[in-house]
Amino acid sequence: MRNKDHKDYYKVKELRKVIGAFNLMSGGSSKSYDSLILKIMKKVDDGVDFDVFVEFIRYELVSNYGLYVHEVPAEEIANSVENWWLNYQEYHT
Repeated sequence: MRNKDHKDYYKVKELRKVIGAFNLMSGGSSKSYDSLILKIMKKVDDGVDFDVFVEFIRYELVSNYGLYVHEVPAEEIANSVENWWLNYQEYHT
């Protein structure tokens, strides 16, 4: 396994926990959000603007996962991901 693949595996695993903490899909697998997680990783790696990130999360969860807008705590999720990313960078770079 290449070093980047190894790092990405742990990013995905950790982000699953961050997203899973919001219990958006009751009874869903912890891997239910892997497509979203990969997109989130790309956004944070690219240094996306916070407000754009919030709207991205809202759009993804409503259009691709069938949640209603009022069910999506997009700003809270974005804050959690941002905090996770800052901690991840501090300890893994």
